[in-house]
Amino acid sequence: MSPGRVRAAMSYVRRVTDGDLLLNPHDRALGRAAVASGRLLNDLGGAHLEAAGNLVEKAARALETGDEAKAERYLERACAYPYDERELLHHGPWAAHMFLHDEVTDAFVHSHVDDEEWLDVALEQAATGSGLGREHLADILHELSAQARFYELTPRESRRIRKALGKRSMSPDFRLAADASIAEQVAVARELIETALRFHRALHH
Repeated sequence: MSPGRVRAAMSYVRRVTDGDLLLNPHDRALGRAAVASGRLLNDLGGAHLEAAGNLVEKAARALETGDEAKAERYLERACAYPYDERELLHHGPWAAHMFLHDEVTDAFVHSHVDDEEWLDVALEQAATGSGLGREHLADILHELSAQARFYELTPRESRRIRKALGKRSMSPDFRLAADASIAEQVAVARELIETALRFHRALHH
């Protein structure tokens, strides 16, 4: 059997540290207020997204063990961060999307080149699921196919995805307004996490 694949690294969070600012004499001369504002916003947004991601993972573990109350508390905290006006995203729902994304791509990279079970399960759930979970799963598969060379999909895998899903957006739609309530964000984040957990259970039955 062929060896497993190795996924190329991709960064989803741009971060700039305070140390980066101190290395630039021009920044020091002008002060942080004007020059560093954008950089600090990037760093703050990255920190919020990282924290939301940790809370989403904890919520997923709580859901797996049936602790609904704990999962709800984690998700409320993940969704309590302010809307990111720079990146135009809610941190909790975006972190939940990335949780689903990582579940699918991890299954892919740990598969063997001649083993398409990960794709069988993903396509079945994208075809039979409902709501935002199904939409985001389909969007993730489309991303893999659209960047097949980057992710090292086989031509057959890429063809299967295109045939099943057609053309889709590369930007997931959360159906959330910028001023969406925490409860609205939690509902979306939970749906995406549950989609990831269903995919995992179906693949590792």
